[in-house]
Amino acid sequence: MNLEKCLLCNKPIINTHKATNQKYCSGECRNIARGLANPKQTKKCTYCGKEFKTSVKAQVFCSHECNRLSFNQERRKERRAFSNLQKANKKCPICNSVYTAKWPSQIYCSKTCLKEAMKIKKRKILDLKTIPCQCCGKIFEQVNKKQRFCSLACHRKDANSRRDSRQTKKMGLSVKCKRCGKEFLRTYTGQQYCSDDCLRDKLNLKRQQRRTICKQLNNHNAERNSVLHGIRCLKRPFPMDGKCEICGKVALLGYHHWGEIVRGDWVTGIWVCRSNNCHSIIERPEESIRILQKFAVKKEQIDQEIENLKSQVKANKTMERHK
Repeated sequence: MNLEKCLLCNKPIINTHKATNQKYCSGECRNIARGLANPKQTKKCTYCGKEFKTSVKAQVFCSHECNRLSFNQERRKERRAFSNLQKANKKCPICNSVYTAKWPSQIYCSKTCLKEAMKIKKRKILDLKTIPCQCCGKIFEQVNKKQRFCSLACHRKDANSRRDSRQTKKMGLSVKCKRCGKEFLRTYTGQQYCSDDCLRDKLNLKRQQRRTICKQLNNHNAERNSVLHGIRCLKRPFPMDGKCEICGKVALLGYHHWGEIVRGDWVTGIWVCRSNNCHSIIERPEESIRILQKFAVKKEQIDQEIENLKSQVKANKTMERHK
């Protein structure tokens, strides 16, 4: 229905909201028309008892707050009545006793019945059995599928007995002494030597080996300065950076010499690495041409250096004589 004039004031209707069933020209006319159709009545709130005016016939509460509180109160009453019905005269499925529950969802009468029910449920899920203990023979209920003993004491007792049996088997075996090679019967597990003397000899041998290694290292450090094949002579100074004079790498260095060795005199030589095979290549010329070429160039420089050192030493000696 599309009207041209307002039903209340007979003014023309300007349709601003594009509505098809607009009856009044404005909101004020609409509210006045509704008030005339449904006049306000004084009512009493069913929750708080306060008087209020309303034009809605179905309104019972004075405000939304009273409506909410009343709804919650009724709901609580219904819940209490329902829970009281559920709590009364319940039967426990474990002990079959009749009891009054503390809450509606309670199934078992006590904690002991609840624990028993959990055990039964666990047995069903894990397929647990009642078996005899492998140590004492007592019949018990399994806690897990792998359980074989009724208690921790039985488990320890069985483990100790198995360990002792293994040790007795090993003790009776005849083994060879690692020092003298003599066969003997073990008196305890892990025994490797037939007597205390063999054990002492082995320990002394290990100590001696350690000492010889230390001596070799000390001798190598001493060789850096003066000793060459048991003859005290003068070497070229050891490189401060610890690098090979041919390949330039930091390694364990050795002194490769050439020419005559005279006690107390300079020995011509070069500091070369042992680990990178510079020393072995110099001694076996067919292996690497590149290193030998470097060595030849370095050899000329070293010969010149040694000649200069010798001439300097001679000059110093002559100066001392003249003084």
